[in-house]
Amino acid sequence: MIKKFIALAVCLLTLAAVALPSATTAYAAGGATISVSADRTTVNIGEEVTFSVSLSERDVIAGAQFNMSIPNGLTYLRSSLNGGAESVLSLKDPSFDGDTLMYLTISNSSRAPVAGPTVLFTITCRADNIGSYTVSVNNSTLKVSDSSFYPLSCDTTSATINVVIPVSGVTLSETSRTLREKGETFQLSATVSPDNASNKAYSFSSSNTGVAAVSADGTVTAVANGKASIIVTTADGGKTAVCEVTVDIPHKHTLTEVKAKESTCTETGNRAYYKCTGCGKVFKDKNAASETTVSAETIAKKAHKFDKKDTSEKYLASKADCQSPAKYHYCCSVCGTADTKTFESGNPDPNNHSDIVLKDEKKATEEEEGYSGDKFCNACGKEIEKGHVVPKFVHMESVQKIEAKQPTETEDGNIEYYICNGCGKIYKDAKGKTEIKLADTVLKATKKDNSSSKSDSSSSKSDSLTDSDIDSSDDDSALENSLTDSSAIVGSQAESGSHSSVVWIVVSVAAVLAAAAAVTVIILKKRRIF
Repeated sequence: MIKKFIALAVCLLTLAAVALPSATTAYAAGGATISVSADRTTVNIGEEVTFSVSLSERDVIAGAQFNMSIPNGLTYLRSSLNGGAESVLSLKDPSFDGDTLMYLTISNSSRAPVAGPTVLFTITCRADNIGSYTVSVNNSTLKVSDSSFYPLSCDTTSATINVVIPVSGVTLSETSRTLREKGETFQLSATVSPDNASNKAYSFSSSNTGVAAVSADGTVTAVANGKASIIVTTADGGKTAVCEVTVDIPHKHTLTEVKAKESTCTETGNRAYYKCTGCGKVFKDKNAASETTVSAETIAKKAHKFDKKDTSEKYLASKADCQSPAKYHYCCSVCGTADTKTFESGNPDPNNHSDIVLKDEKKATEEEEGYSGDKFCNACGKEIEKGHVVPKFVHMESVQKIEAKQPTETEDGNIEYYICNGCGKIYKDAKGKTEIKLADTVLKATKKDNSSSKSDSSSSKSDSLTDSDIDSSDDDSALENSLTDSSAIVGSQAESGSHSSVVWIVVSVAAVLAAAAAVTVIILKKRRIF
């Protein structure tokens, strides 16, 4: 039974005429189009589908009225106005009366043109039965008027959908098969689910046509040994099923005998077996009744026979010495491989000493001669070689020069100096005229020390005390003489090239202390403490 939803979009837009003071605007008559479209063309049964109703572009229309036919098999669910069309054409929600949808309009004084195509409203239906359905405007009820309420010619378009039952799966008549002869065939048939599926079409394919081929009707043919998957695929939904095919075409073996061979300590052996030159299979018998493998018929290597004593150079483990004869490795009497075990052969060698020590050695100096020492064998006690006298060292004949190195902020440096290899003493010059100590060679790091500033401060205070407390000409003279003497001492030490920077610092501190002592005595005398 076909339900008729008289879906009127009584899209009546009574637009008020906008008139000039001296004339009324007129619009030429022309056509319009009411179109129906669906959001898809194929719909599964039980699913929803939405139809859109649109009006083509037009300068101005006053209104439209029409019925829509919705065939039996589609159930109306709801409708929805397009917000833009509602504001321009003054559409309102439809009322439902029996099987008719009534769309009403109100007057629109703006007389705004339609910018099309404009979707007036949408209708949503549910697909209840399979089949092909067309939703269209009933042309016999169609009325469209222009801005002057004159009838307009109007075309319509419809929307057709197909309601189907989808495929849920597919199965094959066989899931596995083994073929033994080239060209052997068998037939596969497919069953699509559900039984009432709308589209039961399917196709076959092979994963390896070099092993098994399949025709469009499902005939599988053996091609060569191997494995292949025959796959059926549904046109609707791409559902698949697989039949695994194994092609195992037996052939007449061409056997070649492999002779038995004994193993040795260097090579593996084997039992006799037969190998097919066609397929490569291995059999224990010439009738190919008992299959085996090469590894199963292989005989492991034999153990070495380390029972041979060979005194050749290549087996020598250690030479003879004054205590023991030479040692040699045992070897395999079959292949000659050396063993880790050894045996002795021959006599000890009295001239080959392995543990030599030095006795009575004495170092030479500049004052006394030395002695190189006598060589003795610690094993047999035999004297091997007499020593000889080592002459006294000549002073500074052999010297070691130490290059100068400048100090840094973090590391000490040193001056250039020389060490006599005979006596070990340190000299400032290469001829050994000026002897110094190791401490004299050090140049201290250049990083500033707070102690120097403190010393300067103390000196400043001492000078201030002298200026304020000593005003006697005799006392001034005594102070001047004391300081002069101190400076002279310091100066003489500075000019001497025989002292290091350490000695220089010690002498300087002593001079300052002496001067301070003299000042103290003068002050005390002035105050008549002495």
